[in-house]
Amino acid sequence: MTICASGLKAQTDTAYHLHFFLPDSAKFITCLGWVYNIAGDTLIDGKKMKKVYESAIEPDNYYAAIHEDTLNAKYYAVYKDETVEKLFMDFSSKVVENIMVSDKYITQNVRVDSVHFNKNGRKVVFLRSECGDFDCWIEGVGSTRYMLFPPKYCIADISAPPLKKIVVGDSIVYEQYTTADCESFSYTSVAAVIKNSDISIYPNPAKDYLLIDTEIYECHTYDIISTSGRILQRGELQPSIDISSLPQGAKLIVVKNDNGEIVYSNKFIKE
Repeated sequence: MTICASGLKAQTDTAYHLHFFLPDSAKFITCLGWVYNIAGDTLIDGKKMKKVYESAIEPDNYYAAIHEDTLNAKYYAVYKDETVEKLFMDFSSKVVENIMVSDKYITQNVRVDSVHFNKNGRKVVFLRSECGDFDCWIEGVGSTRYMLFPPKYCIADISAPPLKKIVVGDSIVYEQYTTADCESFSYTSVAAVIKNSDISIYPNPAKDYLLIDTEIYECHTYDIISTSGRILQRGELQPSIDISSLPQGAKLIVVKNDNGEIVYSNKFIKE
């Protein structure tokens, strides 16, 4: 039996401070091409805040100001025509904790499923909404499903196209995987994938089995995720995976290494 030595840093009970910050100037681009621009800063109640503009409705429409509480690892927003800060991300959260987060219109409860640190040391928080849907917060990046300001914590809200990439100047500093296929974003709740070209999964479509072609099986696991973000099946990576009991339709398979990092992801059709 192989024992996997995890390289993930454990979540402790000590206070967590932000180590990675949102850019001072950047374009946050969604899968459907909507853009939030961080451009300049302002002072609100003596706090320096980053101004955000959105171009989903009209160019350069002021939307909100963001305050990063670095000592308490929280993100707050003061929305246009409002004066009160609203918590919309909390990186001090711990596993199984419930957090009340707000957008401009509504406050909802989210539950933390797991907390990790990626290979660059950024804190990554995986969570579920009251709807049972996945989301993922990355320190210094935001939400990978709803970007900076989610209108809802429910996948059913199709007006919230997920984050595709972050551009600072002429450089792409962050990019979701499979960006060539916008449809894939309806499946994913995880981010910053380094795709492992040494892994091949076939056939597609598949009826009873997925075949895994790789020289590395040990310490790798897989999740098969539905279009609603629900994990349908998971286990240790094997040369073949029995999918005969899964319902028909589109699915996403995600492969993780022993550090919990995603090394492969792709969608497939279950016949």
